[in-house]
Amino acid sequence: CWLLWQQMFGKHLNNSVTLLEHIHDNWNIVIKTANKAALKQTLNYLMVTLTPSSGKTKMKENQRRALELCSDMNHAIGSPLKGALKLALLVMLVVSAAYVLHDVKEFGSFQASRTGRIYSSFLQHESVVQLYDTAKVYGAAVHKHGMTHVPLLMEYIYAICNSVCSTLALFAVFLQTNFNYLIENKDEIAKQMKAAAVDAGERGYGLIKSLATPENMEWAETTAFKYMELCKEYWSWALEHMVQAAAAGQASAVAFYGSAQEFVINNFINDPVTLDRLKEWLLTFSTFVQETAVHFYNTARNATLAN
Repeated sequence: CWLLWQQMFGKHLNNSVTLLEHIHDNWNIVIKTANKAALKQTLNYLMVTLTPSSGKTKMKENQRRALELCSDMNHAIGSPLKGALKLALLVMLVVSAAYVLHDVKEFGSFQASRTGRIYSSFLQHESVVQLYDTAKVYGAAVHKHGMTHVPLLMEYIYAICNSVCSTLALFAVFLQTNFNYLIENKDEIAKQMKAAAVDAGERGYGLIKSLATPENMEWAETTAFKYMELCKEYWSWALEHMVQAAAAGQASAVAFYGSAQEFVINNFINDPVTLDRLKEWLLTFSTFVQETAVHFYNTARNATLAN
């Protein structure tokens, strides 16, 4: 199937792009069931086929889209050795930490331990000392170069701050100008607002007057009465069901109380708690925990073997 797709890819590029988009959109499902090695080999083949031989060759839109999808999915698969490498590094880190702790505990201090002596001899090695001196020299040079350009950087910051302050000053002038205009023309603005309010009132009154016709008032009255009757009907229905629900809840509470009382009497009063009963309970609980742990272990093991 994968080999056939590789052979027919060039002749059916548009259909292959559609298939690649489907695989990309359903990646979480496909990656669990597909053969990762074959899928990765096919994606690499498609990427090599789609990559132009020279940088001047112009790619079509469907070729560019197919190359993006192949590259994205190939990156998502990753290397099969990545997980094993991480596990190996973690094991090495744990073993190294355990060795250092054992070494320090055996000799009493870090300086007296074998690890401390190795570390001290490493720091005193000629190459390490030379590397430290070189880093110190380059650090001093970088510090000197940075201090040389600090004044220029401060000038840039000063210019930016001046620009921001100028903008804020212009905005303050704009606000002050408009506020002064409002104060100087407050009478005229009040007259215009009064005229606008009167006009809005007249328009609203005319609208209400046009709606308050006998036909509309009769329709509103009829609708209100129907709504009140409907509310009354639903209120009666809701009240009836609330009474039934309250009765059912009361019966359930009485039954639960009777069951709880019977359980306490049978298990703690008629049959007192003894050491044998406690052992039996603990044995049952430990059996349950053991069976649950075995079930989860088998599930995890089967999933690991399947992948």
